[in-house]
Amino acid sequence: YAMPADEFAEEYGLGITVSPLRRQLDPNERYRESLANSALEDYRADLRLCELPELPTLIDLPAVAEDVALALRGLVNQDPVVTSEVQRWRECMSAYGLQFTSPSAMAASFRDRAARVDRNELDQLAEEEVDVARADVRCRPPYMAAVRAAVPKVLDEYRALVEAELFES
Repeated sequence: YAMPADEFAEEYGLGITVSPLRRQLDPNERYRESLANSALEDYRADLRLCELPELPTLIDLPAVAEDVALALRGLVNQDPVVTSEVQRWRECMSAYGLQFTSPSAMAASFRDRAARVDRNELDQLAEEEVDVARADVRCRPPYMAAVRAAVPKVLDEYRALVEAELFES
């Protein structure tokens, strides 16, 4: 965060429904709303002229990176210290009356719900998110310390697996 975690939680919750990016209005939105239908179609046609042609993809690097990150996250979550800290985080959140299985499940819950609510319900969900984030910012530090300690170990293990696969022959 560019600001202390407790201030971010107070202002933006978990950064899902009350994201700083969502608060910024698209500068072109007002302009588009001012256009008549025919002018709006012309505007969109002009934008399409600016689009680059799609190039063939040899390797989908973002997808590969996402797969690697997912695998690494799974290995980090299996670390015994991280597993123990997830349990302590759950107990801490429970003391605030909140029931989530893990920090990632908590975030996923808000992402899923934000995708299903209409604009009228989004404000209520954002308030709930800020309340949850206030508790999370108090409960999360030991968990994050365990994750930070586990990451280098997991990366070393993963590097060894990849090297063995690459140089096996």
